[in-house]
Amino acid sequence: MHIYLLAQRGFSSLGAVMVVGVYGASSYFMRKFASNLSFQRTAYSRR
Repeated sequence: MHIYLLAQRGFSSLGAVMVVGVYGASSYFMRKFASNLSFQRTAYSRR
């Protein structure tokens, strides 16, 4: 039982880390994509 609880806690912490990592990566990529889009728009309007 003790080992099971320890494993459950480890898995829950791993899941939290994975969720945070996925959220951070998605937000980073969305920011990069948005900046790229705005950069293309400004370049297009400049031309």
